[in-house]
Amino acid sequence: ILRARFAEALLELGVSFAQLEVMELLHDVERLHPGEIGRRLLITRQSADHLVRQLERGTLVETWPLDGGMLGVRLLRDGRRRMRLCYEALQPSFECVDALGAETRTRLVTDLAAAEALLRPRPKPWWLEPL
Repeated sequence: ILRARFAEALLELGVSFAQLEVMELLHDVERLHPGEIGRRLLITRQSADHLVRQLERGTLVETWPLDGGMLGVRLLRDGRRRMRLCYEALQPSFECVDALGAETRTRLVTDLAAAEALLRPRPKPWWLEPL
């Protein structure tokens, strides 16, 4: 429900919630590479690379080649400005969550984390996979 509200709020700004998460990571560091972005967001390097390319097309980040065929990624001034607009657009959703009260929010986070842990697929041990 929150992701749907976030997506709707960000639609006019041309930024997805996933792209905003990447910009948040880049906000406090000088530069990262898509592999590190993927590790920090728990997504694949390919997904992180795709998000970076989308942000680059929107002139919100800058990339340059690094040794080993990797890319350096840095948040640009337009990206920082767009982040501020995103937070303003998300403010009504944040206020709805804040209205729940601290105890309810804490319980919600705990219960959702428990549900996620139960629902997350468990990888089969490699030795049980057919050859």
